[in-house]
Amino acid sequence: MSNENEEVQLNADAIQNADAAQNADASQNAETNTEARSKGFWQFIKYSIVGLSNTFISQVIYMLLDYFGMHYAPASFIGFSVSVINAYYWNQKYVFKKPEGGLKGHLATFCRTYTAYLGTYFLNLALLFFWIDLVHIANWMTPFANICHMIGFESFDEKFIGDAFAAVLNLFVTVPINFFVNKFWAFREKRKSKEEA
Repeated sequence: MSNENEEVQLNADAIQNADAAQNADASQNAETNTEARSKGFWQFIKYSIVGLSNTFISQVIYMLLDYFGMHYAPASFIGFSVSVINAYYWNQKYVFKKPEGGLKGHLATFCRTYTAYLGTYFLNLALLFFWIDLVHIANWMTPFANICHMIGFESFDEKFIGDAFAAVLNLFVTVPINFFVNKFWAFREKRKSKEEA
């Protein structure tokens, strides 16, 4: 009988120890998940700040060139090209982990960054074509042009406002795509092997 009681007690102790270990693992996993979410949140905030400067540069160049009569496609490409250099510099410096491998690592990461942005550039161009040439967004901008004329911006016509508005609308599609492509591909962190962890 005492052997049976000892065996029951040993089984109970083993179950209790297993439960304690499982609870400790769950607690550690919860802390790790919370840290990862927090890191991802702050990374997105920093990316958004860099993105604001990037968008400002791209849009100012695009709108200036558009204002002076350049077609939206080359104006968009020039703004895009300058903004990618800006994006790479600030993203590798403050947002994502710096590329490893010296110059070769930087070049590889820059090429991936440029490729990522190039993909969303073509998406942006397709969306500009949709808004400007198919939807004729300028036709909807007369009230805004009238307001601009009333406050002294006579040169802000429907076409210019429509082109600018189309570019801003596209940001709601291209910015989230760029964040995820840059995070998980262009600036991806190498996974640690089990021996390193």
